[in-house]
Amino acid sequence: MNKPITVDEAIKKGQRMLNYPVQCILLLMLGIGFYAGTQKLASPRILLLGFVLAIVLPWLYWSIMVTKWRLWPLMWSGMSMNSKKELCRNDLSGARAVFLK
Repeated sequence: MNKPITVDEAIKKGQRMLNYPVQCILLLMLGIGFYAGTQKLASPRILLLGFVLAIVLPWLYWSIMVTKWRLWPLMWSGMSMNSKKELCRNDLSGARAVFLK
């Protein structure tokens, strides 16, 4: 049987699913670009492309994963209706209309 989840657990899962990987992708891409630039391993055009990708890739990851996170509490049968409403009041999910149905 699924144990009920709290709003705090949903928020923590959202942070683990969204914020931490985005930060890692961003820092990794910037670090690689900085290293390649200081070691003269890539042309300026390639470095510019790398810095653009350092913005685009984390944003793309976040865009996909935020949708999965928004749907995750809905599919979790152990989450009570009060918890779903509390998520809506905090406007953390962006799926207010779906939660209230």
